[in-house]
Parts: sequence; structure tokens; C-alpha cells
Amino acid sequence: MTLAKKSSEAPDDPGREVGLEGLCLRVFKHYDKFDDAAKSCTALPVPGGPDPFTSPALQHVYAQACLEGGVGLTQSALRRLYYFSRKVEAGAGATDGPFSTSFPSVNSFIAAVSKHKRVTMAPLAWRKTPMKIGGAVYSVMYRDALQAIRREVLSAKREELYWGPGVDIGGAPSDTRRHVNRAGRPVADIYRSVAGHGAVQQRTGGTAGTGQHSAEETGVNDNASADKKSLAGQHVSGATGRPGDQARRSSGCIDEQGADTAGLKDLQATPQSGAGGSEAVGACSASDKGKGPDSSFSRTAQSAVHNEPLLRDCWDGDMYVQHQEHVKSTISHDAVVLGLHIYSDSTVLASSGAVSAYPLRMRIVNIRLKTIRWVTVAYIPQVVPAVLSSTKGNEVRVELLQRILFLVFRSCIKASHTGSFLDLPGGGEVRVSPRALLYVCDQKEERAVMCLKSSGCQYPCTLCMCEKGAACTDKKQGLQARRRSVRATVEAQLSNASMGQFWGAAAQRQEIEMAHSLNSVPPALAAWAGLANGPELLYDLPGFDRLHLAAVTKLLYAKKCTGGGISPTEAKVLAVRAKDWVLEHYQPLLGPCHNTKLHRLAAHVMDEFRLRGNLYDGDTGLNESLHKRVKLAYKMTNRKRAQFLEQLVLVEQAAHALCDDMCDVEGDEPPPARPSDLRRLRKMGKRCTVAELIRRRDLPGLDVALGLSQGTTVLTSAGLFFGDPTTPRAGRTKKTLRAAPEFHGSPWFDWLEYRTSDGRTHIGRAEVVLHNHAGTWQRVVVKRAESAAAERGCVLSAYKCQRLRWSIPVDGMDVRLDVITAHDVLRIVVVEFDWEDLCSRHGPTKMPDALPKTAAEVRAARFFTNVFAPSV
Repeated sequence: MTLAKKSSEAPDDPGREVGLEGLCLRVFKHYDKFDDAAKSCTALPVPGGPDPFTSPALQHVYAQACLEGGVGLTQSALRRLYYFSRKVEAGAGATDGPFSTSFPSVNSFIAAVSKHKRVTMAPLAWRKTPMKIGGAVYSVMYRDALQAIRREVLSAKREELYWGPGVDIGGAPSDTRRHVNRAGRPVADIYRSVAGHGAVQQRTGGTAGTGQHSAEETGVNDNASADKKSLAGQHVSGATGRPGDQARRSSGCIDEQGADTAGLKDLQATPQSGAGGSEAVGACSASDKGKGPDSSFSRTAQSAVHNEPLLRDCWDGDMYVQHQEHVKSTISHDAVVLGLHIYSDSTVLASSGAVSAYPLRMRIVNIRLKTIRWVTVAYIPQVVPAVLSSTKGNEVRVELLQRILFLVFRSCIKASHTGSFLDLPGGGEVRVSPRALLYVCDQKEERAVMCLKSSGCQYPCTLCMCEKGAACTDKKQGLQARRRSVRATVEAQLSNASMGQFWGAAAQRQEIEMAHSLNSVPPALAAWAGLANGPELLYDLPGFDRLHLAAVTKLLYAKKCTGGGISPTEAKVLAVRAKDWVLEHYQPLLGPCHNTKLHRLAAHVMDEFRLRGNLYDGDTGLNESLHKRVKLAYKMTNRKRAQFLEQLVLVEQAAHALCDDMCDVEGDEPPPARPSDLRRLRKMGKRCTVAELIRRRDLPGLDVALGLSQGTTVLTSAGLFFGDPTTPRAGRTKKTLRAAPEFHGSPWFDWLEYRTSDGRTHIGRAEVVLHNHAGTWQRVVVKRAESAAAERGCVLSAYKCQRLRWSIPVDGMDVRLDVITAHDVLRIVVVEFDWEDLCSRHGPTKMPDALPKTAAEVRAARFFTNVFAPSV
């Protein structure tokens, strides 16, 4: 479908546009009565006066002050930068340079940097509002989500915008191949053939506009048993070729009445092939090298997989399909889904654990970039310790979280019901309905977002009503438990929240809380269209967090399950395998365990594939890595509980905004100091071949020295430990030998004294540290040096500084390489260049890094050991 440019007037069919109503309206009014948005003000106002950072040279100094180390410089570092810039300006011969004129004192420079950070953050429109909860007032820093979405969309390129399969508005090309298989068979038929025609669990609400609401679907409460209904009678959307109201099914429960289901059982029973009969995950998917499906699939399964599309991302999932159908049936045929992923979690800032930050982030899935981009829209303040330790501490935390979620997404919630026109880069607009497709969080945060009890409750699962003592059993109280009713649960929460203080009210609230394992606070996200009305996807919003089950999922699932593409039949087989692993392997070996993560692994993996198409989107690992930038920003604040949050936002968000501006000016390549590119140091080393090491490190003959072929893969690391740390009284401690081409921005190659296999001692420079994955084999490759003739009258030689040169065979061209272990290292020595010899050959302005890498220059190089520096 092609969407033409629409005006800001009423839609063509105004009768189809509806606003907030029903349960969504009640939740919206519950939080709107606090009037938090009206109490807000500009969080970081820009002070008056001229802006000194006008010239490109001064802007470069400002970028250095804001981006160094990822989040900028501290005040002491800014002072050093100021004096250094003054010296550079004076050395260039400028009497009244732009830097000295603009900043006559160091304090004026620091104040100008702080002011310009506010200027940089002004377009982001950060706001601040007070919230009074439980007798304490919390200052909340936030951005309006819809305004942030408009800014992000306008900042993107036209070709980076994608509005779903079959939708064309002049942006990224639509991808219609996912809705028709190679044989032209629609996806809906494939879903039906995989699911079979047996009895399946039916959700408690139909998709709006489908007209398929049965008598069993209306009035179902949380205490009633789940109704059964055949998939054959479900509505199938003709526009997208997907089931309109896909029935929910337990991920391990395979129908025993359909022929297709029997075929799936045959798939599971087929023995695995490959080396050692491994059941690794690659056995359940087609090979990446084009070798066809694995032999673990039967002929029926191979045929089914061949005719099925691949599930890759959220556009292939039922979550998007049902939202899109709901948008078209309630707003307009021309409206499209604006998909949002949300994340929130706390991170400890102080080493004592007393101070934490709580960022709330958002991702727009319609913007397709090479790297996933998360936008911070709020910082949730920390609850006062005195309140948190009380009996009402958890309720205060939940209410604070819900009010902030409503405040941030208030405009998005309203637009999700009525639609909103979004300006596009390059001109034009499109009518969108912002919809929450995923909430990325861990288990504890998931229960807080849904306002359910996190511990000590009868029903610990968010998606279903399994009991805590039977969560991982194949019973009605466990893996086959009925779905949690959105309407019944949210209405109970609203009833408790609005209940007065009459006699017996506390007991009545507690009874309702125990019956549903809920808190007496309604979830703010229930006001969002499609979550508590229409398809009722509220409890499908939290994703499957595989961060703490990485070892298990690596054994069970292939790379295709995490974004590489997997067919529905393969996903079904993997869901059954996950269930069998929990029931037949984990429980018999380690005893009964009813952990919530194990329950979700056994019961709801297929739900995740069906809803989102993969197991990657719900992983919290990426956002956990983004906490590093927040921790660095905290070190630049005064660390006072009442003030550090505003300073943290100023430091972290100013650096982020400046990076975005630099990317827009310089092109697609990010600047070197971009905070999002701060990589975690590799603990296990970097994998490469011997041939790559020879080329990168300039080590000819390395393969001969190691006794390995050039195609052998090894791991490299930045250094190794040597010495004996167990006997400190004898003067022997654990030391570090480094051989890194880049260590904190510059190369670091240690010189050392070592012993070879013949018992002789030599001096050389460590070039690379090699080891295997298990850590049982570790070697250091050293370039050997040898004694050189001392110059007559040399002062360093008189003080017994040994003069060195590279050890090169007479008939050879390359420096000798020695391969040693950590036990062969005797000590680290300090070696300097023979600067007098270097200046006599190349002049005083030539540095060692700029010398040519010729054989003659390598032979002529001379060094001195420094006996005045302490050896390690």
C-alpha cells in the first residue's frame, strides 16, 4: 500500500477514529489526576549572555572537553586543558589568540563549558517535575516520548525509515517476501499447518475489528478455566496474510489430534547427526553454508521448512500484526504502527551500593540503523532509604515507576488511540499510532512494570497463572496453566487503588492481592491502545531475557533464533526441546526447582517466537553495557543525593547529543570518542589467525617460531601475569607484562629479561601474548635484542647502561623471535632509544614512530637499558 501525503485535517473517515474509552480510559484518568505534566518546568535552562564557542577551533576544544573518556573531563582535567591550550596558542606565536581572548581565566573557561552543555541539550527538551509520594518529594528528569520520536525521525535518513511489510511511503523499500513463501503460499496457512487443528488455549479478548468475539471470549474472569477453540475458525487478515487473533498456546504442549503435530513429534525423535552426535542448536536449522536442512528433520519437516518464511525480527511477529490490524480497524486504513521498545533497570553507581541510577530508555524500531540506538527519556530517582526499608517501600517504588512511565509516554498513549501525524525527513508526513511492542527488562523489573508482586506470591509468572510450587511441572498448575486475564487483573488493581479507608478495606485489598498476586497500583501501560483493549497484549509486552540463561540457550538454540532467521516449524521443535531439557534433564539431576526463568524457558519460548520472531530483542545485555556511560558520568558529579541526578543528565546527555551533532556534520562515520563505541575489554582475548598476526604486528617468521601453520587460529590478549603471588615475604609478587598495540589510546610493549630453553638470558621486547580458550596454553612472542658496541665517552655506558641492537642473523633480514612462557620471564626492564644516535641519523625532529620500516633502519636502531629507572 502507498500512503500519500495527508493534511493535518480530519481523516477521510472520521467515524473510524475513536479516542480513549473503556479500561484504557479509566487507567488514563487514574494517573492524569496527579497532574504531573502541568507541574513540570524546563530542567536545564540556558543562562543569558553570548556564546563563546563560535569558531571551529573553539568548538574543537569544547568537543574535547565533553567527549574525552566518553563523557568529558572533570574540573581538574578542564584546568589542565585550559593551561595546555594557552601554551599551544603561545607557542604558535599568537599574542591575542581566540582562546585567550574568549577565556581570560580558567574559571571563565569552566563556566563557559558548563553553559554550552546546556545550549547543546536545549533541543532535547528535558523537563523536571516534582512528585510527592509517601510523604517524600522526588524530582524527576524526563523527556516527552512523542517529542523525542519526532526529533529522532527527522534526524534519520529517508531510506532508514521502515513502516512494515507492504507499506510504502517513499522511505525504505517494503519487504513483502516475508508474507509469501517460495511457493507463493501465504504465511497464515503456514501458521495454521504448524499449529494444527486441535484444541488450543484461547485468549480472553478478540482483536478489535475482526468480528470474531464468541460468547466464551466475553466475561471470562481470572478464576475460570481457559476455553478451548480451534485455530481453523480464526480470522485471517487479508492485508497482511497473518492470523488476526492468533490463539495462545503453551510452548511445550503439542496437540495430539492433528497429523502435522505428529510430524513434529517425529522431528523431535529423529536422532541428531554430526560429530559426536551433538545436540547443539545448529542441528535444528538449515546450515549457513547452503547445505540444506540438518538431518535432524524428517522429510515432512524438511518440506514444511522449505515452504515456510523465516522469522527474523518484530515485523514477522504476531505482536506487530495484531497491533497493525487494531490500528486499521480503530483509527484509519492509512495509519501505520510506530513500534517502540522500552527498557528500564537500575545500575549501582557507588561502590558501597547505596547510590543507584535508574535510566528509562526507548528504541524506535521503525528506524533501521547499523547499530541499535536507544534513547534515554527519563531518569527515575532513587527511593528514600527510610521509605524503602518500611512496609510501604515497595508500593512507593512501584507507584513512582508507574507515574513516571505515564508522564513520559502520556502523549504517546493519547496518540495510540487517535493517531498522530509525523513529519518525515525531506518533506511529507504520515499518520502513525505509537505502539509498545516490547519491554526489555529482567524478572524483578518486569513484575514492577506490570504491578505484580515480585516475591512471596502464589503466581510468580506474568504471562500465566502457574503456581509457585508447580511452575516447572507438566500439570495444569504448572506448564499448562491458564493465561492471565488482562481485564480481570487490571480491574482488580483499579478497584484496590480507588478503594477507600472504610472498615475492612485493608483486609479486602489484601485478599484481592493474594488472589491475583498483584500490587494495588494499576499499570500505566494499560492505558496504551492494544494492551488493555483490542488484542489485550499487556502481559505479552515483557520479552524473554536470555542474559542469565546464556549457557542454556547456547546449547538449545542456534544463531538463527537470535536474529538470523528461523522457520515456525524449527521454532516449535526448539520449544519442545527446551521443555524437555527442563523436565527430563534439569529436574532429575538437580532436584525440583520451580524458578521463574526455567518456567518461562519451558513454557513460553514459543510465545516469544510467535510474538517477536526471535529471542534476541528481549536480551538486556546491550542495555546493561550502556550503563558504563552512566557510571562514568556519575564520577563527574558532586555525588550529593539531592543534586547528582541533574548533573548526571547534563554530563551524559550533553556528550550523547554532541556525538549525534558531530555524526550529522561529518557523515555516517562516528567520531573516535563516541560514548556508544566504548567496548568492553575482552577477557578471553581476540581471535585471529597466525597469518593475520604476521601482517598486523609485522612479525615475519612467526609461524616458524610457533611451529604452527599460518591458518591456525589463536587468541591474543593485551598481557599476562608472571611471578609468584603466594610468597610476598620473599619479595615475589604477581606482575603484569603488557604487549598491546593499543592500551588506553596508545601502544604499550614492555621490554623484559627472560630465559630461553638453552638456559641463557636475553633482553627483548614483548610483541604479542597468545593463549587458547581454556587457558591451558600461553606463550609470549619476544623480539630478541643483543649487546651493541658502546660509543667512546658515552655517559650512559659509564653508568653501566647496556647498549642494545636488534638481533638479526648475518644472512637474514628479520629479527629473531623467541617464544617463551610466563615462567621464563625474569623481570621487566626499562629501555630507551639511543636519542643521540637517532638525532645524528634523522635530525632532532624525527620521532621513532615516524621512522621507515626498512631492513637497514632496523639494523641501525640502537637502544639503552635505563639503570636509573626501577626494574619490576
